[in-house]
Amino acid sequence: MRKNHTSFIIFCIATTFCFLFFGIVFFFFAMSSPFPETSPVYENCTFLSYEHVRRVGGKTTNHYYYIYTEEYDKPLVIDNIAFRSAYAEALDSLRKGDVLTVSIDHDRERLDLFAIAYNETPIMTYEDYEEAHTDNRTLGYIILPILSGGSLFFLITGSIFYKKKGRIPFT
Repeated sequence: MRKNHTSFIIFCIATTFCFLFFGIVFFFFAMSSPFPETSPVYENCTFLSYEHVRRVGGKTTNHYYYIYTEEYDKPLVIDNIAFRSAYAEALDSLRKGDVLTVSIDHDRERLDLFAIAYNETPIMTYEDYEEAHTDNRTLGYIILPILSGGSLFFLITGSIFYKKKGRIPFT
């Protein structure tokens, strides 16, 4: 039985790459935090307008609210993770010139909102933001190790299969 070394080498490179990729993503995911290091800082901004943006990629659609204010050249963003369609109703009631109380993530290139309120009435609270991102992180803590471990599993079992049968699995 002739062994196909080229296929096995490609298989090993691909599964090793997947293992390392998911492991590194998990490491950076675990090391980063979507939450401010101190308690959120609030400021007032003058509302101009908002838009609901949908970005379609493959089978998924990402939703964002871009909120434009007089104080910032760039829009304030309610991100895809914290997005809830219920915010549109509250944002629809706002008029140009209304004063909003906002907490903004200034540590990133985009101005993500931690919280937004009008006249003491919350549109999105910091707790909403925290809950959505915590749920998302929990999912990442489950899925990324499974993908990394699955890649390692395929590398090991594929190597054993190759040693016994002389070919890689699924060929």
